[in-house]
Amino acid sequence: MQPIDFASASLHQLRYPTGDMVMRNAEAIHYLNPSAILLFKAKGRRSKDQSDFEKALPKLPPSERLWLKDCLKALHAGHEGAWVL
Repeated sequence: MQPIDFASASLHQLRYPTGDMVMRNAEAIHYLNPSAILLFKAKGRRSKDQSDFEKALPKLPPSERLWLKDCLKALHAGHEGAWVL
């Protein structure tokens, strides 16, 4: 994932290169980047989303975990502690 300037970002203002958001598996099937999905789920913070977060987090590469942590800090300040990274 590319670094993002979060100084004045909101969830609606963030823009990402398609290559960072849409991934492709070995069979050439496209899917959304799991770290981006977790970021969008963080807004609602339902128990189901917390469960998804706990299952997916260990599988994320370190660079995506850092990206997600930075996004949570910028977009959900004060709540990022609920999503232990």
